[in-house]
Amino acid sequence: MALTKGAQGRLLSAFFAGLGGPRGRFLFTDPSADSLAGTGAPTVALANQTGARLATEGWEPDRLVLRAGDMLSLGSEDSTRLYQVTGDVTSNATGAATLALTPRLRRAPPQFAPLNVSAPQVLLRLTEPVSTRITRADSYRFSVTAREAL
Repeated sequence: MALTKGAQGRLLSAFFAGLGGPRGRFLFTDPSADSLAGTGAPTVALANQTGARLATEGWEPDRLVLRAGDMLSLGSEDSTRLYQVTGDVTSNATGAATLALTPRLRRAPPQFAPLNVSAPQVLLRLTEPVSTRITRADSYRFSVTAREAL
């Protein structure tokens, strides 16, 4: 549920209406997500990786770079996919680290593809129309139900 006022509420209302119901997809970033500061500029280390492990590089060396439960995304726009790290990850002396992920990689990411760990996104699709309630004080209350658009 989202609550907003005035122009912000009208913009959000127009955005959801423009999606056209379950046909439309949108990228969502969890505003409550937090990450470890100063983790480097991580990328996919090798091509053709599939499964539940991902070799990465570009982290700051010899430090905890992700915690169990942290989220990350790979890809951009319509190819954005969200993953969760299932164990703490510490980089080695060269800044490389292997991540254990869930769900399994849906397709092999390209080598050197960046990992979005600071503001991971997920591509969503509405599962039903967005319920909107507008009060006399120009307050907008939205109820959104969506699922990952695969």
